[in-house]
Amino acid sequence: MKLPIATSYAPMEALRTAELPSGDEWQYEPKWDGFRCLAFRNHKKIDLQSKSGKPLTRYFPELAAALLQIKAPQFVLDGEIVISTDGGLSFDHLLMRIHPAASRIQKLSQETPSTFIVFDLLVDDQGKNLTTYSLQERRKKLEAWLVNPPSQEPRPLRDELSLKLLFLTDGRIDEMRAIISTQRAVYLQHLARLNKRRHKVVADSRDGFVMKLLLSQADMRVRTDLAWLDLVESEVSKRFSDPSSGAPPGSKAR
Repeated sequence: MKLPIATSYAPMEALRTAELPSGDEWQYEPKWDGFRCLAFRNHKKIDLQSKSGKPLTRYFPELAAALLQIKAPQFVLDGEIVISTDGGLSFDHLLMRIHPAASRIQKLSQETPSTFIVFDLLVDDQGKNLTTYSLQERRKKLEAWLVNPPSQEPRPLRDELSLKLLFLTDGRIDEMRAIISTQRAVYLQHLARLNKRRHKVVADSRDGFVMKLLLSQADMRVRTDLAWLDLVESEVSKRFSDPSSGAPPGSKAR
């Protein structure tokens, strides 16, 4: 199934004026020091397109991979690709990505990973074209979409860990604990990376201030995941290790 808008679609651009317009009908966005980008998701295919129509996907493999993690079969997002460094956002680091060698790009994607700042939803996860809606209406849909991300799963499974646990609740306690331990290590590594990046950001600059808030938000989410993991471990241990639960270790719960 094709998306309702093509990858050649031109994003909305600002007009140069002598002064900023004012009024309740206006919305304001920061001028990010990055690459304007439309992100197209069509099932397993991701296309990142610059505002001039140039493909960007090969230059930002970590962003393409992150977009594939969204539990939605299709969408089109409008936003800005940025890279955070010690002094805030770095346009020079973005330019370094435009390189012919895939190995060089892969190395840079790990050393200075990019961030996609989304400010518009052009096609939703149902494949509906939203470009005929006003910006104000699309912004509301985008905010709702981000707060309650779409899921392809008919059941309220939280993530891959939830799915694994669902099929492991037959008393294989060692297997469960191994999964939990592996997942906890992933979360702790993620927290360490976020903490390292947050200490490098210069909060005095405008870009640094915003980036520090974004990193704090990511930190809070990971800590919430860790808290949930602790709860899972506690409940699993009670169910399969506590004799009072009626399911002694190694037996199958019914």
